[in-house]
Amino acid sequence: MKTKEFYVVNSFAKKSFEGNPAAIFVEGNEIDEKKMQAIARQMNLVETVFIMEPDNKKEYDFELRYFTPIKEVPIAGHPTVAAFIALEASGKIHISNKSNYIIKTKAGLQEIKVHKDNDETIVMMESSKPVFYQEIIDRHEVAQVLGVNVDDFIEDLPIEPVHTGLGHIVVPVKSMDALMKVKRNINELKELCSRVNMSEAQVFTFETYDGKSNIHTRNICPRNGIEDPGCGIGNSAVSAYILKNKYPNEREIRLKAEQGTIVNMPCVIETCTTREEGNNMRVLVGGTGRVMIKGECNIE
Repeated sequence: MKTKEFYVVNSFAKKSFEGNPAAIFVEGNEIDEKKMQAIARQMNLVETVFIMEPDNKKEYDFELRYFTPIKEVPIAGHPTVAAFIALEASGKIHISNKSNYIIKTKAGLQEIKVHKDNDETIVMMESSKPVFYQEIIDRHEVAQVLGVNVDDFIEDLPIEPVHTGLGHIVVPVKSMDALMKVKRNINELKELCSRVNMSEAQVFTFETYDGKSNIHTRNICPRNGIEDPGCGIGNSAVSAYILKNKYPNEREIRLKAEQGTIVNMPCVIETCTTREEGNNMRVLVGGTGRVMIKGECNIE
């Protein structure tokens, strides 16, 4: 029987049993696409990642493919963090020898920076360049979809679709109370997202539980199952949105975001967003993680 080693890594976790889990197969070269999807369905986590090493590393170091239990997605933030935590745990990378990597994904080539901070491995990923779309004017519809009141939205900030790899409707609310009462009305949200060509909503407030954090966010995704405890790509969209709309005269902002408290899987997600020439932005998003499980999967 053929087996493949895998890890379950909780991304954005400060300690065990926190964070956002992903399954990582560090040797994915011999697994075909149909079997990748079957394995992801078996793992039944938000994403399962398969890492392939190219024959020639001139263009990129690793290729990553991301599968939910039902389909492949082009890129995802927390599984990328988990992937590099697993690569280090498996001995396939050594941060003391190399700290910058290029990965190939269905969204293109992405830069990954890995470093140590007080013995913690920190993985920062470059998201796709932010693209901003037309503000959603009908706040009453958004309020109805999310189960909140129009008065819960921050008046002087827009409800704006932002694409940093997946596509998020970024929604600013005034308070933690407002954020925590947001409902996951899956069918209504799916319809709204489809209409504006986005995948999910990322709702945030400037109120936080930890005084060292800058924002608290929730990823409201139109699919069944547990709410995503920590969405890296969603937080990169929020970070770009905040630089554009709240700090239009700043060149760079660094944010620490809380997420996942509502599902008892707290995450801490770090972003660094820099304004570049031509109104472009560069967003790095990431954090640390914990290896929770190491095992073998029978694939035949």
